[in-house]
Amino acid sequence: MSATVNGPEELTAALTALAGDPVRRPLLVALDFDGVLAPLVDDPDASRMLPPAAWALARLGAREHYEVGTVGRFFDSLTAATREAAWAWLVEGSAGYDDPVLWSRLAETPFDDLKLKLVDLLARRAAIPGLSTDQLAPVWCAVLLGVHRGGRQKLKAVRDIAAAVARTPDQAGRLLPVLAVAVRSVRGPERRAGLAAVMTLLAVRPELSALVRASLPELHFATTEVAA
Repeated sequence: MSATVNGPEELTAALTALAGDPVRRPLLVALDFDGVLAPLVDDPDASRMLPPAAWALARLGAREHYEVGTVGRFFDSLTAATREAAWAWLVEGSAGYDDPVLWSRLAETPFDDLKLKLVDLLARRAAIPGLSTDQLAPVWCAVLLGVHRGGRQKLKAVRDIAAAVARTPDQAGRLLPVLAVAVRSVRGPERRAGLAAVMTLLAVRPELSALVRASLPELHFATTEVAA
């Protein structure tokens, strides 16, 4: 059976009638999200969520219906506009805002736009449930090593990396080479942010000076003696 519905009211009525028909058992409702709830176009980035898709996100994301696996599909969409709508839903007070499982999934996203948004959020939110330095490190690295986008977020990632090493110095061996990339950047703002981050880190964690020198052998650190 196939049918065309227009708008959330018709969709609700059609599904209600179908679910109430005892003849139609077993009942399976299957949706190809990008192919059905978003229009098919030659350029995937030009696709936009239709009103029924936005309505579905609002319904499925409500606390009484929330399932991380279902909502997570919106963030996994190949359509940028759908991911944008999902991120707009993920605000304080939403069912997923404090869900560590959802945030863990987002930390593993392959999409650069979500990585950039995650770095932006880290600058405003002190801690995100379920995300450790180990989980965030790949996000910071991906943003910082990106070539074509994310200039503003790169500066934030540099500061986040330095702060993470200051909090958990056992991560220095893993993260200092990433800071070194910023210090060696041909872009002035990134290079200056990297140098500032390294100097700030050494001010609070002087015991890491040997690791810093190993990661950045081209830097020469002056030592001064304070007269008694």
